[in-house]
Amino acid sequence: MADMLANGDTAEAVHAAYPQLGLKQIELAADYALAYPRRGRPPTKPAWRASPAKSSRTIRLGDLPAAS
Repeated sequence: MADMLANGDTAEAVHAAYPQLGLKQIELAADYALAYPRRGRPPTKPAWRASPAKSSRTIRLGDLPAAS
């Protein structure tokens, strides 16, 4: 309903689609959508995270070559 209003439909057009709601409720729905925006699903993990690590060897700082 809030998407219909955001796309330019009038409150009367929304009321025709949802006759059980009054015009005041439709206007309040637009305010509610602004106050509480949709957050969506969290992004899925990349495919490379599903595979096991290629190397699980621990490297200590002393094992690294000295900087020149």
